[in-house]
Amino acid sequence: MGSAKRQVALARALRADYPETGAALASGGIGMDAAGVVVRSLNKVPDCVDEATVAAAEVNLLNLALVLDPSDLAKAGRRIVSCLDPDGAAEMAAEEASMVQRRELFLTRDETGFWRIRGRLDPENGAELHVAIQALAKPKPSTADGPDLRSAGQRNADALADLVSTALASDGLPSTGGHQPLVIVQIPLATLQAKPGAGPAMFTD
Repeated sequence: MGSAKRQVALARALRADYPETGAALASGGIGMDAAGVVVRSLNKVPDCVDEATVAAAEVNLLNLALVLDPSDLAKAGRRIVSCLDPDGAAEMAAEEASMVQRRELFLTRDETGFWRIRGRLDPENGAELHVAIQALAKPKPSTADGPDLRSAGQRNADALADLVSTALASDGLPSTGGHQPLVIVQIPLATLQAKPGAGPAMFTD
């Protein structure tokens, strides 16, 4: 489901079933990601649970949303659902394990030098990546040169690059042959000399 469709589905659920979460989102108390986690968690509560209990669970999740990021909030939601539906806890755990097993990520370079990313992440790791990128992808404040003119896609790409640069600069990455990972840029002489028809610079690891 695309981002726009997810937002429409979320808005409908908030209006129809979870007005408290909708009010918290509208007031700015919680973000869109947190609201989505609350709705997805509560949607897993079985129909046999009474409305008062579901409402109490919603309030509990909203309070947690004020202090937890979406990834940890999702974990809390799973614990709450497992308490309300002990019989469904094993099924939920199996579903989550299956999603983890189906995770994949492919990074390939095309003939023009662009890197293409394709894959899917399990909900927990995907939420963490989304939060990290969103935190770095906000438009930069306007300067004397004007506002930030990057598109949302460009800002997301720059945010991912910033995450990678930070990780490469840290001491936490495994070494390769006793050395920190390096990125080598191969630039043809014709490119440096700005000759017409020169090929692009290429990256190797």
